[in-house]
Amino acid sequence: MSQILITFLPLLKGAFLLRTLTLSFQETILVSGGLILAAGALAVAWRTQRPHTSNQPMEETPLPQSEEMLELFFSQSLDGFFFMTLDEPLRWDETVDKALVVNDLLTRQRVTKVNEAMLKQYGATREEFLGITPQALFAHDPEQGRQIFHNLFNAGHLHMDSEERKMDGTPMWIEGDYICTYDAQGRVTGHFGIQRDVTHRREMEKALREAEERWQYALEGAGDGVWDWNVQTGQVYYSRQWKRMLGYMEDEIEGTVEAWEKRVHPDDLAPTMETLNKYLHGLTPAYVNEHRLLCKNGTYKWIMDRGKVVEYTAQGQPQRMIGTHTDITQRKLAEQALQNQQKILYEAQSIANLQSWTADLQTDTFHVGTSKDHILDMVTGVYPLEHILNIVHPADRDHMLTAWAEISPEKPLDVEYRVLDQDEVKWVHVRASIQFDQNGQPSSALGITQDITAHKQTENLIQAQRDLARIEAQRFVEGARPAFQVDAGEVEAAYVREPDR
Repeated sequence: MSQILITFLPLLKGAFLLRTLTLSFQETILVSGGLILAAGALAVAWRTQRPHTSNQPMEETPLPQSEEMLELFFSQSLDGFFFMTLDEPLRWDETVDKALVVNDLLTRQRVTKVNEAMLKQYGATREEFLGITPQALFAHDPEQGRQIFHNLFNAGHLHMDSEERKMDGTPMWIEGDYICTYDAQGRVTGHFGIQRDVTHRREMEKALREAEERWQYALEGAGDGVWDWNVQTGQVYYSRQWKRMLGYMEDEIEGTVEAWEKRVHPDDLAPTMETLNKYLHGLTPAYVNEHRLLCKNGTYKWIMDRGKVVEYTAQGQPQRMIGTHTDITQRKLAEQALQNQQKILYEAQSIANLQSWTADLQTDTFHVGTSKDHILDMVTGVYPLEHILNIVHPADRDHMLTAWAEISPEKPLDVEYRVLDQDEVKWVHVRASIQFDQNGQPSSALGITQDITAHKQTENLIQAQRDLARIEAQRFVEGARPAFQVDAGEVEAAYVREPDR
């Protein structure tokens, strides 16, 4: 009984060497992993086309059983199997006009064997599909058909994705592996293949690609650069906007993590890497960092760097991390300018003995700002109205509350009163700009408090001197000697001493 020995030898990743042996011939074909079953089915076809002797010792399962198993694989596979055979062999070498031969191949090859999965892919009956030619299958794009078969017969085998048509004209995407068959003289006798409908996969890939493009377009449209880092290999994809942000063309920055590291400002590198490593080791929930990056022109830009691990290895280590760069240079410059202005204001307030504050008049809370020398025993912070009232001199509280009650859009707050600062009584001058809500009610205030104690003491001293001069002038006018001697020091002390209101 004739025998067929089929052995599979590992050759390359994703590929196998299929060797079919009979008593009379030996063929070696390189096929992809998905074609192993198709190659087995081919052995069945070859058995019917090759002469065999019956005195060969049995090495494997008897042929009828092997043939039955292979036929089962062929018929039950979820992938489509088919054989196409030429009506007569054609030569494919440098001695022929391959363009003409391809045209012959398209019309003279016909499907001679097909499984149910293949019929299902094309929505065809067996009667419709048997005998069909490549020319009919590629009627929607003849040039594509010619190119595919030119490549197939040039290489002898082909793996590809192609857009084809069902019998009713519906487009579909096919992924397939195809192998040529030859006769003893090396002429092409046809080909066979295995293929699957990958339309859904292609649609999902397209949707994912479009979603990624929209995401990247949205980010880059907002001026953000995108980076995609393979943490394990160190390879990084930097988007065009990422490079443009630093003044580089798309081909001027290599796709490595070192390309970023070497551009980080020396003062920022250590804290930036510390922040990144803490995130990669799971010590922080997110990676967000601000640092300076060196531009092509030698200047630095401030960058807001944000990222997230989106893929992990089987061992749970970060595999892939995606993030964005946002140019925050203008914000940083504005912050620095604001800090400078605040410093100037701080010094000016200290010189003028001022302290700024804001008030939420809906909740009766006051936020006291900074001051080099606190006017009152109140550091920067938020205080309730009760605290403010408690430091107002008891004799001046009604006066202060009346001033607040009389405020209006035409009459801002402007009032002087005494306050209790620990064991000391101070005079303050309070002014504020008031904001009103849509109902005309005070909603908030922005004001300053100035310590005018020294000013009040000076006023009192001046007033004492004036009173003393007035008394002396009155005595001079009356031409009488004073009945008693007025001590100027006592008058001065009387005015400097805190008067009752």
